[in-house]
Amino acid sequence: MQKFVKSSSKNYKIAGSISVLTALIVLLLFSCDFTENKKTSTIYFGGEVINPKSKFIILYDKKNIRDTIYLDKNNRFFKKYDDIPEGLYKFLHQPEGQMVLLEKGDSILARVNTIEFDESLVFSGRGAKKNNFLLDMFLENESNRRENSNVRFELEPKLFLKRNDSLQKERIKKFNKIKEKVKLSNFAEKVMKASYECHFYSEKEQYSYRHFGTDFGDAKKTFEQLPVTFFKYRKQIDINDDDLRLSYDFQRFLTRYVENTCYMDFAIRNNYKEEEPNATLRKLNLIDSIFNEGYVKNIQLKGVTRQFVVFNEDSITSNKILQRFLKLNTDEKMAEYIKNVVKYTTKLVPGDYILDQKLIGSDSTTVHLTDLIKRKALTAIYFWSILDIQYYKKAHKKVTKLQEKYPEVQFISINIDEDKTKKWVNILDLKEYLQDYEYQFEDARASRNELVLDYFTRDKTILLGHNGKILNPNANIFDTQFENELRIYMKQQKAITENISIE
Repeated sequence: MQKFVKSSSKNYKIAGSISVLTALIVLLLFSCDFTENKKTSTIYFGGEVINPKSKFIILYDKKNIRDTIYLDKNNRFFKKYDDIPEGLYKFLHQPEGQMVLLEKGDSILARVNTIEFDESLVFSGRGAKKNNFLLDMFLENESNRRENSNVRFELEPKLFLKRNDSLQKERIKKFNKIKEKVKLSNFAEKVMKASYECHFYSEKEQYSYRHFGTDFGDAKKTFEQLPVTFFKYRKQIDINDDDLRLSYDFQRFLTRYVENTCYMDFAIRNNYKEEEPNATLRKLNLIDSIFNEGYVKNIQLKGVTRQFVVFNEDSITSNKILQRFLKLNTDEKMAEYIKNVVKYTTKLVPGDYILDQKLIGSDSTTVHLTDLIKRKALTAIYFWSILDIQYYKKAHKKVTKLQEKYPEVQFISINIDEDKTKKWVNILDLKEYLQDYEYQFEDARASRNELVLDYFTRDKTILLGHNGKILNPNANIFDTQFENELRIYMKQQKAITENISIE
């Protein structure tokens, strides 16, 4: 998990006795379509968070945490910057965040409701138009991805290309309208164009393996079905562009680009289904060959390595992949992160026993996980955070149904937050969740490391058998095969507890 740091500077530097609210209003009054071009050496960034989940906003640049800005009693924030570089930033109100493009002379206000973070976010003030455009492209891209992917990827190559190009032209029109109203810097133009171009590039990169599949005959003949112009954008885009490292769609495109490049490379060799760990080693070597040294390359190496290690059950092959990653990676923080993932995933494999964890019950009593496991022959542990409202509602609703259907299974719910207040218990009371099986980690940071948990693996469920033996460290209560998996393990565990051997 990223450690939050406090800013050493004061968060509110407003001359005289002007209040934050007054300052925000003044900024709005002096911000209009025609002042978007006005340049000074100062950048203002402020706004309001409705239904806040913490007391601060984290501002990231492309390398580190740039600042921690605290909310006032009215949940507003405001900061004046005289010395930060122009560029693409990310502001985070954990666990959600969004990009913001900051340039000299900008006076940007962001208003957001955490219940619907992206959908409610709106920018105002000088510099708002370019940021609202970026937000609109993000939402349109998300909407497009949620459409039935099977339909669009089943289209024949020429029809798919025609559809893709048509949608992209609509985005270009929107971009040109902004340019007519606002004089944009070259940097702003690059970021804004990337926000929609990379989305459509990503779609094209996915098309090959989503349309043709991995069961090849003549791979060369397969790829000849693609129009000669299908990947022409590859000559135009800089895959090593460090300015775009915080762009969601640029990063997503790079991931798809790597997947498709590996796919086409494997296909030509007629060994796409090459056994692990050789397939992952080939991916790492391919990334090394197509990217320059730096963050963009390192983040791709990290993603491929983590994907393999988390779901791998053999410590020897995990360490083999780790060593190759360490040789190619140049980022110390990423290296330490992957080392820890390998360290704990090799202890979290089927057949081993779960590491004991101290838990706090909703009544503030401390219990050991190993003691809870003894209550039933089969235990399913799922995890949640108060920061992800939609997920904890969905997860508890799902488990309630599963408990009714499978009373032989013990479902244990663990809150993973470090917050030691009673917020998580208040949620249990408010939602009237059954609290007999609700707990929180006593040492959340240590337990998350040991069980390989973070806010991006929220679907993870650990299935445990008799006395805490690990059956599946990466189950998922929302997987369509989860109930079938439960029934198989129930039968096995019943046989074990009754000393019946299963042939």
